[in-house]
Amino acid sequence: MFRWIRPLAFLVAALPACGSRYDCSLLATPGASPVLVKELQVPDSARNFAVRVRAFIPEPVNAETRLIVLSPGLDADLADADPVARTLAASNYAVAVVEHRASTSARVCAGGQKGADCWRALEESETHAENWDDRFSDILLLMDELPAQVGVDAAHIGLVGHSFGAFTTMAFGGTTYVDPRTQERRDRRDARVVSVVAMSPQGPRWFGLDDQSWDHIDRPLFLMTGDHDGTTMIDDSPEWRRVPFAHMRGGDKLMLRIEDGNHMSFTAREKHRGISELVQRAALAFIDGTMRKGDTGASLTAEAVKTCSHGHASLERR
Repeated sequence: MFRWIRPLAFLVAALPACGSRYDCSLLATPGASPVLVKELQVPDSARNFAVRVRAFIPEPVNAETRLIVLSPGLDADLADADPVARTLAASNYAVAVVEHRASTSARVCAGGQKGADCWRALEESETHAENWDDRFSDILLLMDELPAQVGVDAAHIGLVGHSFGAFTTMAFGGTTYVDPRTQERRDRRDARVVSVVAMSPQGPRWFGLDDQSWDHIDRPLFLMTGDHDGTTMIDDSPEWRRVPFAHMRGGDKLMLRIEDGNHMSFTAREKHRGISELVQRAALAFIDGTMRKGDTGASLTAEAVKTCSHGHASLERR
């Protein structure tokens, strides 16, 4: 998590939430639509259960409203996605934060594991391709069912994912992986997905990813990571999380690197308001730029990121 004990000089210079010197409006200005937050249960007859969704709906929904499906990390609290989801919804996006039942402690630790034992069981569950399939099925269900329910365009959908959710969403954008059950390379890209934001993505040797996994991503993709972005996972490091970007071919591929960002800086658990604002506005700028081309508004540029963060974040483009 964010290390609060810093020299005074760093505290003065670090990402602030306000102040005339810092202008995050150069990235994007969030909208002001009223937002209705409600819990949905979307039935899946094939799997005989309902997928739980925390939905953020702008009021009113109109012809310009687009659907964003947000895939959280391992055993995440759905409220972790609130800051980004609210910002997008206020800007006329209908945001569906999905609970992936296959990667929750309630299901994985149903045998009675607690504390560290439960967390080890959760991490082990990430290696099971059946759980990957469940996540993919969750996303497909929502892309099939929600546009008609909410009243939005079904052909142009954005995906946002954090941690395990980064892998989940990037697969729909063209990231391939080797299925450990068959040793076959799987390609799950979906034509409806026109924009992907992946926060804290994974490098090779996890989820069947290898150096060829990012060769054929053919749509806009925005990676976010930080210089303290690590977990307890094998091979995990900030450098490892930047590997996917290094392998991507050019064309609408961007990476935000936050100097003091950590694995949870992209969620509601980040208490530093400056970092949180940067993440929210950068995500909005990218999604606006890739899902509403031609609209007026600031672009996601290196200079805008530098200004917003006072030099404590950078943006690369391929």
